[in-house]
Formats: sequence, C-alpha cells, structure tokens
Amino acid sequence: MKARNRCCVLLVVLGLSGPVATRPALAQAVGVESSPRATFQDNSRSDRISASDRELTAAELAALRRRADDFFEGLRNVPSFARPIDRATLLSSYGRVQEGLLRQAFIVYWSRPSDVRRRADGALLPMLGGAHDLVYFETNTPPSTDTLAEADTRDFARSLVNGGGTVGQFAAPVLQGKVGGGHVYANWIVLTRDGRTPFQPAAVGPLLDGEIAQARKRVEQQEQIVAARLKELDASMQPQAVVERREKRRRAWERETRDPGAMEVRLDAAHRTDQWDAERQRAEAVPPPVPAPQHPHWGPRLALQDLQTRLAALEASGPAGRNAPACAWREPGFGSHLAVRFDAIGSGRTPPGCIAMQEVRRDLVDPTRPTSEVQLLTLWWRGDGCGSRWEQATPEPGPHRSVNSGRCAYSLPLLKQLDWAQLRRSIGWPP
Repeated sequence: MKARNRCCVLLVVLGLSGPVATRPALAQAVGVESSPRATFQDNSRSDRISASDRELTAAELAALRRRADDFFEGLRNVPSFARPIDRATLLSSYGRVQEGLLRQAFIVYWSRPSDVRRRADGALLPMLGGAHDLVYFETNTPPSTDTLAEADTRDFARSLVNGGGTVGQFAAPVLQGKVGGGHVYANWIVLTRDGRTPFQPAAVGPLLDGEIAQARKRVEQQEQIVAARLKELDASMQPQAVVERREKRRRAWERETRDPGAMEVRLDAAHRTDQWDAERQRAEAVPPPVPAPQHPHWGPRLALQDLQTRLAALEASGPAGRNAPACAWREPGFGSHLAVRFDAIGSGRTPPGCIAMQEVRRDLVDPTRPTSEVQLLTLWWRGDGCGSRWEQATPEPGPHRSVNSGRCAYSLPLLKQLDWAQLRRSIGWPP
C-alpha cells in the first residue's frame, strides 16, 4: 500500500493525530523543514470512549503540555528529525483520562511538505488525508494483544474472559533488540518503569478450557446441522412430498413434453434421481468407521478428545498443572481451524519447537497510582514490522529509498539517534 493510502487510513480510523489541518492553508507554504514547536490538543472533552473517561483538570493539562514541550526538545537534537532530507517533520500530542489513567500520545510525523500547514505561531500541522509517515509514543497504554501476535503464529492467539474482563494470549513475539531500557518487537517497543519484560506466561488451564468449549460447540453445531439435513431429506421423500413434487414438475414440463407416455418416463427418471441423491446425502452424513482427522465429522471430535485428554492429565496434578505455563504448536493431519494445540511446557506431551504462550502483564499499569505518574511507555508502528529490521543496517530516508521501506526509513534512524536518557527524564523516569 502506498504511503498516502496507508496514512489516510491511520488518521481517519484512529482519530488521534492531535491537531490536524484541513484546507485552506493557514499561512505561508511549508518546505522541507522541522516544526519549531510541538502542537498539543486536549481531546478529553470531545473524544470520550467510556463512561469512566473525564475531562482533564487544569493541573493535568499543564503537565501534559509541559511534557509535550520536553519531548519535543529531545527531538530537536535528533539529526533525522531536526534536519530532514525530503519531508517536513513535526510532533503532535494529545492527552486524556481513560480507565482511571492519565494517558498521553506523542506522534512523530514525516510529512510531504504540500500536506502540511503552518499555524499562526509557526507550528506545523499535518493535513488530514495527506502523505505522512508516523511513529507513535504513548504513555500508560498497554500494547494491543491482537497486534503482538506475529504473522506466522497469528492462529495461536486467543481471547479469554477472565475476572469479568477479556485477556489476550499470544505466541511469544521475537525479541528483536533492546533500547532505552525497553524491549523491541516487530511492531512495538515497550518500556516498563521497572525494566522487566512487559509479558507474563499464559496459564495452560484456561487455554484448554476455552479450546474445549469451542470444540464442543463445533461438534454440537455439526450434529444439529446433520440432524436438520436428515430431517429435511426424510420429509422430502414422504409420499405426499413426492406427489407434490411430481405434479409441480409436470406443470413445468408440459409445454416441452406433450406426449403423456414420454412425460411419465421423464417424471419417473426425475424421481429415481431424487432417491439416489437422498441416499447419497444420507451416506455422506454417516461417518466412516475409521476415524480420520481430515473428515468433517471426525476432525472436531478427535480434536475435542485430544484436548480433554490433555486437560485431564493436567488436572491430575492439581492446581499447579492448570497454572503451568503454556506452549502451542500445530498438530499435523488436522485442518487449519483445528490444528492448534496447547499443553504445559515441560509436560513431555509437547513436540520440539513448542512456542511459549504469553499475555500482557496485568500489573503494567495500576489505576490506583497518581494519575500524573507515567508507568509505561509504548512505541508502535501500524503493521509495518519496523522492529524486525532493528538489527539491520539503518535505511536512509530520501528520494532514493526503496518504495517498500515505508516509514521504517524515517522512524528507525530517529529511534537509534534518540537520547533515551533525556526521554526517560522527560516522563519522570530515571535515565
């Protein structure tokens, strides 16, 4: 997808790009330059997501503006931001209170100059729908579990209801590197105040419970569908239904088959076809005597049996078995929607290469802490996988760059040149 289309989607869907200019221009044209200051917007009045959201207090608003200014000062020392090659660079920030937490976003833009406007105070604003490359910094916002799942293990990801909320489980993403006291993944960089990993092992018991419930539901739905189809077949071959169908065909064919004898032959042949088809469908509903994982009848039942056997083995060892860390793999021979299996790491029932299952640490953010405190800092890209290129040679932005390098060619140099100690100080963390 081209940069223009990609960023149009980002700005429209997210609605969180802070101040965004619309036509006509606010002032004189913008060139290849860096904004002289950050732009900040209070979204707490107009952009509430849940009933717990509230407006920012004057003190919170002042603190967020000051933090945006401090963040921008750090960017001014980064060559790839302060001395752009082919784009205008700017920083947009906004804040809100959600779920009892004060959250702030800092969005760094590399924008085509014709898609940027200048405010009266000289600050640059991105135009809605323009060509922009971005990287997002957010405070007190845990990473989204659906984007932590990597492409080759996305089918391992699950969402389970736990304690009234939904908890996402996913295959452990590959750690691409470390920077600023944080962990680099394909689409995220996560910095925790305590420096620990942002994830914790996912327990195997709840995962198996969820899989068994889904497999049992699939079996029940299949039985209902088969029973309904057999009932429909039986009804279609009742004498009255046969007579009605024969008369309906006679009326439909009487213009093209005028000879009475030929009509009866044709109607008898159609009836025999109905009988053959009904018998064929009945036979298809009867499973083969030998269980086969790929068969639509046996696959769900064999998967359910396997899951129940694994859960029983875990529960035999008590609560410790259910709470053991889980890993996942694909079971050969089953269809793609039935292939994923879970079991406890080290149980002896898992194949080599079983991938550990994780979930986001539930103590990453504590709503009982002071709202002004930054407990977590996340950086993310929307699906570009720039983190997977972390250890590669840093691409250079500019007209000569690969059309496939995307925003990575802008964001990676910035993240590698950034003074992370200064950034940590700006959010109240030790360097």
